[in-house]
Amino acid sequence: MKANELRIGNWVQKREFLTESKFVEITVTSKDFAACIVQPKDYKRIRLTEEWLYRFGFERTKEGVFKLFKDNKTICTVQEWDFGKFEYSQLTIHGIYIYYVHHLQNLYFELTNQELTLI
Repeated sequence: MKANELRIGNWVQKREFLTESKFVEITVTSKDFAACIVQPKDYKRIRLTEEWLYRFGFERTKEGVFKLFKDNKTICTVQEWDFGKFEYSQLTIHGIYIYYVHHLQNLYFELTNQELTLI
């Protein structure tokens, strides 16, 4: 994984200390960011799933679309097209495919200037 993909607060998997094969989910700190520059193989992306969308507060509609609401207004919409392939739309932006949790977090921040946090 490349450190330039990350922002502090992103969710990723990190190799557990003294373990070759076990990775744990963490939120990136400044220390992790620096470590990822030196040891990028110790960090892995987390695949975006329906479970992660629920963890961020998205709700599934009858049409199978995931929506994030704030003050009874839709903030953004994510639609699953294929297994592991989600399309993000917010305002008039469509056709942005997202595969990883940190990509959704980064895009959400760029468009709203707010962090996408777990509920």
